[in-house]
Amino acid sequence: MFLQELKFSTEVQRKYLDAQSRARFHFGAEVERYLEQLRREMIHSDVFDRYGPPQGALAAQAQGTMDEQVARLDRLNAFYPEIDRMFVPYMRLDQRMPLWWWRPFTTRICNRASGIAANIAKLPEFLRR
Repeated sequence: MFLQELKFSTEVQRKYLDAQSRARFHFGAEVERYLEQLRREMIHSDVFDRYGPPQGALAAQAQGTMDEQVARLDRLNAFYPEIDRMFVPYMRLDQRMPLWWWRPFTTRICNRASGIAANIAKLPEFLRR
């Protein structure tokens, strides 16, 4: 929503903080830090767009603040590729899920296969073919 209008309204802030607070239960600390950094960038960008560079600033200082705003918007626009890169390890269950289930699962399969083989061995010869 922010990237569409470049306004960090109270409603947008509320929705963002809600999503940010829920994200910490699904993703690691690096995602939480990234989302907090983005929130600060949006606040700075919104304040800059509302009030502009500091009044009475020298031309060089004003240009510096404009360059900072452009860099800030570039970082915000990089959200989707960056967040995709950060989310991928959490979306692949085999990367983050412990393999506690694997040994009992394979043991049950082996035991079941042995039971089937034993039952087949008990059948008369003409049925085993």
